[in-house]
Amino acid sequence: MNRLAITLSILCLTLSVWGQTVGNKPKIGLVLSGGGAKGFAHVGVLKVLEEAKIPIDYIAGTSIGAIVGGLYAAGYDAATLEKLVKSQDWGTLLSNEYKPEFVTPFDKMEESRYNISFPFEQKKLALSNGVLNGQNAMEFFSYLTLGVHDVYDFSKLPIPFLCIATDLTNGKEVVLDKGYLPKAMRASMSIPAAFTSTEINGQMLVDGGIVNNYPVDRCLEMGANLIIGVDIMDSLMTNEDLKGIPEVVSQMMNFMGMERSTKNAKAVDVYIRPYIHGYSAANFDAESAEALIKRGEDAARRVLPQLIHLRDSLGLKAKPQTIHKLIPNDTTLVISQIEVTGTDRAKIAFYLGQTGIKRDQHVSLEHLRNGISRLYSTGNYEYVNYQLSGEKKKTLKVEVKERKNNKINAGLHYDSDLRSAMLLNITIRNQNFFGSRLSMDAKLSQYPMFSGQYSIDRGWKPGFYSKFLYVSDQYYRYYNGKKTAEIEMSLLNLQLATHSFITDATRFTVGTSLDSYHLGTVIGDTTGYNTRNRTYFNLFAKIEHNRLNKVYFPTRGTNVSGSAKLLLNTMDTNPILIGEFAFKRARSFSDRITFLYSINSRLIFGNNESYFHRTFLGGVQQTDYMENNIPFNGLRRMEINTGSVGTCRLEFRLRMWEKLYVSLTGDYGLYSEDNLIITNQQSIYGYGLNAAYDSVVGPLELNLSFSSYNRDLIPFLSLGYWF
Repeated sequence: MNRLAITLSILCLTLSVWGQTVGNKPKIGLVLSGGGAKGFAHVGVLKVLEEAKIPIDYIAGTSIGAIVGGLYAAGYDAATLEKLVKSQDWGTLLSNEYKPEFVTPFDKMEESRYNISFPFEQKKLALSNGVLNGQNAMEFFSYLTLGVHDVYDFSKLPIPFLCIATDLTNGKEVVLDKGYLPKAMRASMSIPAAFTSTEINGQMLVDGGIVNNYPVDRCLEMGANLIIGVDIMDSLMTNEDLKGIPEVVSQMMNFMGMERSTKNAKAVDVYIRPYIHGYSAANFDAESAEALIKRGEDAARRVLPQLIHLRDSLGLKAKPQTIHKLIPNDTTLVISQIEVTGTDRAKIAFYLGQTGIKRDQHVSLEHLRNGISRLYSTGNYEYVNYQLSGEKKKTLKVEVKERKNNKINAGLHYDSDLRSAMLLNITIRNQNFFGSRLSMDAKLSQYPMFSGQYSIDRGWKPGFYSKFLYVSDQYYRYYNGKKTAEIEMSLLNLQLATHSFITDATRFTVGTSLDSYHLGTVIGDTTGYNTRNRTYFNLFAKIEHNRLNKVYFPTRGTNVSGSAKLLLNTMDTNPILIGEFAFKRARSFSDRITFLYSINSRLIFGNNESYFHRTFLGGVQQTDYMENNIPFNGLRRMEINTGSVGTCRLEFRLRMWEKLYVSLTGDYGLYSEDNLIITNQQSIYGYGLNAAYDSVVGPLELNLSFSSYNRDLIPFLSLGYWF
């Protein structure tokens, strides 16, 4: 467009607005379209509008436009929004993940084994209408909008605001201009099938982009007579562009809202379209966010002369506005009342009280948010939303939806040691008995395993734990790197114990167990090993503390466990004591580099221990089904059979791309046949190179390792979650 055309365009627009307002100052409406992660460009546009001192009288948005627009309407400036966007872990925010520090050690391992899960009730599946429940995003929105939780009418926000959602039952448009702001934003962004619907006033609401992705008409109805519209919608994609699920979902959304959006675009006075080619609705990462913000800024600067001319010719001045700041987490609150919807109030109030959140007591905002996260992390609720109202003394409103906790779970795994395996699990929780759980496993493979666990968790108070386990495995004997014997064995284990959670991540267990070992097929020479069938009555104690942020590829946190087990054999007079200790620490120096170090030890005190209780050293993964195997680089699984063992490992891990990792590890160990590691010990070292991809079906890993024990290069391949 040449300079004359731009001048004529500005002149026509000025005359048009002047005619509509008849001398009055025009009301400027800002419309922000939906488009997923591409909406980060909205923040760049806001930066330029602030720079040009363009007053905004109304904001209307859909989906990501509702989020950016809602926060801007609540009082945040563009600079703060930019910092928020760039500093967030969007992968966690847009997930169902519990905060790892509030998840029990048992739950961390339990939930990391499955590829698929199906809730069920009354003998039928009870599927959700979306994969993601939006809990983490909703909690974040609630925190950001703490200063306006009391504002029911969105026209009373610092900038009047509305957003668009779709009624899932009839497909009609729903204009959200009243209610609880975070919930309205959450409803507008609920992409069907990706996010569960949001219930507001009895309506099940999903993403407004289905019916009105560019709500110019609704902004005009608010009273605006000059529209600045930011359009981040995609053009229709070709076959070559439709490469994955995010692109297909984006294409479907474009189809459904295209006619309405095209019509609305004609009513825009200042049209801003950032160049978003190369980015999809799913690019929620820091690098993409920075680039998209810059593209939004560039697009707004292209129309900056037009904006400045309008400002000056119409005498527009930016309104003085108090900038909303993030409320510090150490802010002290006094909660005078707790209101609960969605479940029994006494249950929620009791649990919050256990975390120190009680009526008429001073509590920090951080403590309150942690209490909400702890409540969600129990696994009993689909979501836990909160709202704070009142001035000095606050009313805490908690809204929950009880989870259908009965689940059918399945997992698949392959590795070059144990080959293919499938895990089937049924987990049943008693909704009326808080903390009660029954979990039953069936591992289907060449060496099957069956187990059942029933527990009652009562926090720090002693609870109940019982377990049944049948496990079969194949043990090996090696000489000079060559396999000389194969022994098939099985274990029947029965446990009765009491346990308590000292903290969210720390569990202490003490109890008794009965172990019955049975020897199966023996191939090769087992001379010198005590391999009789045995039955043991045991006393044991165990403590577990797990604050690793992830089960696979952790970047921070610590995992510590220790146990002592006294074996009282029905055929021998001398008891045997086995002590185990494991420690793992992860520390990141950037978002790509993580350093991990760990210690594993197993000490046997006593003589004439059976072959079943000796320590096996070797292998890559922790296939510790009978609690006597320690992995070690450069050794085949169970290659060294000995008494007491102590090992340490250093690992340097580099994240090459988003989900691709390369690791270099080094192991050092001491082991002793005499069961006293301080005497007659032998040393060993090993190192390995590991490449891993965090795929949708679990980690895909290739490991090459070498040790001083056999001088062989040992390859190992695995796919899937470990179980």
